Amino acid sequence: MRCVPYVLAVCACAALAGCGPAGAHSTPQPFSGMELARRTEGGLAPVMLPYRPPDFAVFGDGRAVETDPYRPMRARIATLTSTARARLVSGAYDNGLDHARRIRSDLRVADGQTVTLWFRRATTTIEPGADTRVRSFGDELAFDRIARRDMRIPPRPYAPGRVAVIAVPLPSPPRTARAWPLAAPQPTPELRGTPCRTYTGAAAERAGRLLDHPTPPRYWRAGGRVLRLVAYPLLPGETRCADLARRP
Repeated sequence: MRCVPYVLAVCACAALAGCGPAGAHSTPQPFSGMELARRTEGGLAPVMLPYRPPDFAVFGDGRAVETDPYRPMRARIATLTSTARARLVSGAYDNGLDHARRIRSDLRVADGQTVTLWFRRATTTIEPGADTRVRSFGDELAFDRIARRDMRIPPRPYAPGRVAVIAVPLPSPPRTARAWPLAAPQPTPELRGTPCRTYTGAAAERAGRLLDHPTPPRYWRAGGRVLRLVAYPLLPGETRCADLARRP
């Protein structure tokens, strides 16, 4: 059976990422479908831990995940309407987030926060004291700033099914530590050798429950070493520890 030219054109368009009307944006999508994310560092935020999930992330299918920087396992997920998602994407383009840049400030702000906005592989960093409309746009990336009518499914606890546990280096390990009851994290090449292990099912639930705490950190003996262990929920599209390296 022959395929007429019109059908061939449709097939080719469906196979190509970014195929669409004239003038449509065609930026390649990351592996997980994440489109837009915000991360805050400094100020009263906790010490930055490696491979921490973004504070807020929006995915191409409308899902949005918000995490607690102090307790990453206390994440929530919601589903935005297509209109709300399109509005956020349009706002990202309007604020120039499709081009990587750093918005600098001449001010020296004590305990100031640096805001990083990530949009389709481009990163915009806003220094403390840089009061711009871009920072205001980033402030809108939070469930308490999104109207309920813009959510097809309201926020609810995020149960990922897969949990990644990483080992944070300790300059001077304490003498006492609890024995880690699960398989120990192992060096992961994609994470520059950082020990990590992905748990699923009942083990994921147990790992999250053991490590879900604010401060102070807890120390564990695993694999013959004393480590500080941190649990992260794997986000949509992530399945293993190596995927943490692709987080914005």
